[in-house]
Formats: sequence, structure tokens, C-alpha cells
Amino acid sequence: MDTGDGRFEMLELERYDKLLRGEEEMPERAGGIFSVGEQLEIKGSKFKVKKITRKDLVLRLLPRE
Repeated sequence: MDTGDGRFEMLELERYDKLLRGEEEMPERAGGIFSVGEQLEIKGSKFKVKKITRKDLVLRLLPRE
């Protein structure tokens, strides 16, 4: 698992199983790829990350400058 400071650490099997079953939440920003408020460019269009859920990444299209 990414520790968020540029390192990876091994998870104990018990904790890994809990994460997979949804009994334990992932850390808020454990070195994730995206963060709320971040601006992205996809195929020439700019977006802002509005919300991150377990299954979705909600983006808002930004106006062109």
C-alpha cells in the first residue's frame, strides 16, 4: 500500500481482507493519484475534481480561456 510519502509498505493479510470487504476505509489521501480541487486536462479539455467516492470520480468541466 502507498504510504503517501513515496514509499510502499506490505499489508498484513488480515488488514488486506478487511479493505477488500469494505470493513476498513482506505486512508483519506494515501498517495492517491487524484485529490479534490485538482485540475486535470483530458484530451485538450480542462476539468476540476469535485468529489471522489469509492467507485466514482466526479469532474466539472472548466470553461476554455
